[in-house]
Amino acid sequence: MNVQDPKGIEVRTVRALKDNYCYLVHRAGSALCLVIDTSEFAPIQDELERAGLRLGLILNTHHHGDHVDANEDLVRRWDAPVYCSSHDRSRIPNAVRGLDDGETFEFDGMEIRVLAIPGHTRGQIAYYFPQAALLFVGDTLFSMGCGRLFEGTHEEMCHSLEKISSLPPQTQVFFGHEYTEKNGAFALNVEPDNICIHARLRAARESMSADRPTAAPTLAEEMRVNPFLRLKSPSIRRQLGLEGARDIEVFASLRRLRDVFQG
Repeated sequence: MNVQDPKGIEVRTVRALKDNYCYLVHRAGSALCLVIDTSEFAPIQDELERAGLRLGLILNTHHHGDHVDANEDLVRRWDAPVYCSSHDRSRIPNAVRGLDDGETFEFDGMEIRVLAIPGHTRGQIAYYFPQAALLFVGDTLFSMGCGRLFEGTHEEMCHSLEKISSLPPQTQVFFGHEYTEKNGAFALNVEPDNICIHARLRAARESMSADRPTAAPTLAEEMRVNPFLRLKSPSIRRQLGLEGARDIEVFASLRRLRDVFQG
């Protein structure tokens, strides 16, 4: 469990399955919370009970089973509504409301803005809490990586990452999986002179050795280490032999290399 308190909003990280992260979010001092992504019922329910919280809303970032499989059990236990992308409403269990890009809603005094970030899937969305600068990105962005393109195109994913990058640099980014080690090896392969990558890996290993979730970085921190957010890096472009290429060409090359990278 990882508890943070940025500007009065607390985020509790729940580990599930092999490497998934689910998130309980609530106002400091309030027992009412929401959950973002629902990989497994038991770990989420255990954390709710441990923290003395009651679940009032379920938010899904996309339709893949490892992000929605506990919806039915959580709805049965808490009678909480399920929100998701309008594109995914017909393929996410128990969904009662579809959300569109730019839509804003409120839960227990917390403002939540929807960002459509397709690429991994067509219906992938992120949840942005502007009051506290918190962003939950599902499987579009990972620590030093980005999601595979199951339904979207290189152009869509590249645009989605640009949209994320345009948010305030102090925005704290919460990922859908713990992939730091694997992605760090790839990041070093394409940008071996980036000392910030080594620092990120050291911090992640310290957390994992202590059986803690890795810390959610700020967007500014992620942009120093994530090759998919560093398309203009001269070092990466030299490594790929794409010094004069367009950003989308650099992104597509990185994504293809990552798809086959063994590390």
